[in-house]
Amino acid sequence: MEEFIKDKIFHPLAYLGLSTKEIYVYNALIQLGPTTTGQIIKKTGIPSSKIYQILDSLTTKGFISYTISANKKHFMAADPEILLKTYSDKIKDMLKAETEVKDAMKELSKIKYSSKKPYEINVFEGVKGIKTLQESTLNNLGKGEIIYIVGSPPLMNPSLTGYFKDYNSRRAKKGIIQKVIKNYTGRKTLFLEKFKNTQVKYMPRGMDLPTLFQTSKDQVSIGIYEPFPIMFAIKNRKIAESFKSYFDLMWKIAKE
Repeated sequence: MEEFIKDKIFHPLAYLGLSTKEIYVYNALIQLGPTTTGQIIKKTGIPSSKIYQILDSLTTKGFISYTISANKKHFMAADPEILLKTYSDKIKDMLKAETEVKDAMKELSKIKYSSKKPYEINVFEGVKGIKTLQESTLNNLGKGEIIYIVGSPPLMNPSLTGYFKDYNSRRAKKGIIQKVIKNYTGRKTLFLEKFKNTQVKYMPRGMDLPTLFQTSKDQVSIGIYEPFPIMFAIKNRKIAESFKSYFDLMWKIAKE
């Protein structure tokens, strides 16, 4: 296992900013699937005094997310192919490493854990976490499919503003439709309105939500971008359909 990590994965993941221990933990989570810190410690041999700092760092960088079950955090590795898109700018700056990074992610995908549960619940933190979530959404949708959004608070973080400009350009070009119900005060800042394949309405006067709801296909995401970006993602078709019904009701009372 150690030789496999060194030869196929270690250096490319180090290019993306991971430390040696972070690489071992991410590799372990790829194989284990959703699991607790105890199993990660057992798999990697990293002591408990270090593991929490490593998990926090990987979460901030968007490489892992977590869910809480029975008052315990269960950590899950982000899809390697989605991370390729999240870190695309950095990869472009390292053209010599791009092939190695892609090969490493393909190797990781071969051993990736596949969940058999009818649902997934994950938490995405920080700018990198938001990017990982959005790239996953973009990757799972095709031309003509729709993303439904309620809330859409203003973006204050420059990193997110720049990212969502690029994200929406790629989304529109791919033919994915976005229907958005913005806050009433959203009339003052025209951002999403500028992109193709985007339909926007506004909440009635006095209705401003600090949170954002996003639904597409079989996933619902709920969260905030300020002061610290965090999104809770639930992957389950029936739950997604319920939120879609909620969106349809809101769309009827929203204003042009």
